Amino acid sequence: MMRQYGFVDGRWVDVLNGEPTDDTPLEADGRFMEGETWSSVILADAMGFCGCANIDLIVPLVRDYLTGKWGTYGESIIHFGQDDPTQSLVAWLCDAAALTEHGGNVGGSWLRPEGVRWLELCERDWTPS
Repeated sequence: MMRQYGFVDGRWVDVLNGEPTDDTPLEADGRFMEGETWSSVILADAMGFCGCANIDLIVPLVRDYLTGKWGTYGESIIHFGQDDPTQSLVAWLCDAAALTEHGGNVGGSWLRPEGVRWLELCERDWTPS
């Protein structure tokens, strides 16, 4: 069985017809495969995770990084503790998923439109399971 929606380039897409949609699927809609959650789909599609682990541990890390909770330079540059392996890994994953972009190194990154959209969907639709 194939799920109806996927998360591609910061947008929900109806995978059956390839069209973007602003109709964010919710778990209660029955549009996910059994065992999938909103957070597992968004991280699987945006970041390449399989979604089999406790994704509810990952979403807050990504959200905290993207919102600058770990630190910022000025208004738009996300900063983090480069000596912290968890923060470094999250920063690299966000960069690889095209949620952020960086200059000289990933320690000074900024949100791409896909990252802004991910945060909007996270704030609007994600609740821990």
